[in-house]
Amino acid sequence: VDVITGIVELSGISKEDGTIVLHKGEKGKIEKSTGKAVKIEKSEQNQLFWATRTLIFKDTELYIAAATIANSYDVEIEIHNTKIKNCKLDAVFSDATIDEILEVLRITFDLRIEKTNNHYKLDGSHCK
Repeated sequence: VDVITGIVELSGISKEDGTIVLHKGEKGKIEKSTGKAVKIEKSEQNQLFWATRTLIFKDTELYIAAATIANSYDVEIEIHNTKIKNCKLDAVFSDATIDEILEVLRITFDLRIEKTNNHYKLDGSHCK
């Protein structure tokens, strides 16, 4: 279940499996093995970018965020220095351009960004 607007109550297969409440932007499913309703992590919610135009990152490593951004905007993003690949990102981008997102990353992590066509190279010395 992908909640685009409003609130959804998701119930497990039986009464004993309980229910969960999902709000706008959240996602849930019924576990096949247990029959219980469970909330899906926000990082997986970015799969709905095509519909929501929103990317959500909570305590997400930079290399994972970069891959998600690259896939969402059909660009290539390379992390040049491995010392920054595990920097943690907490951000929500709604209706943002690729340039706006990369500017936030540049400021947040004190990065240098080189752009060649649809290829972006991120470089920095350490996590802030």
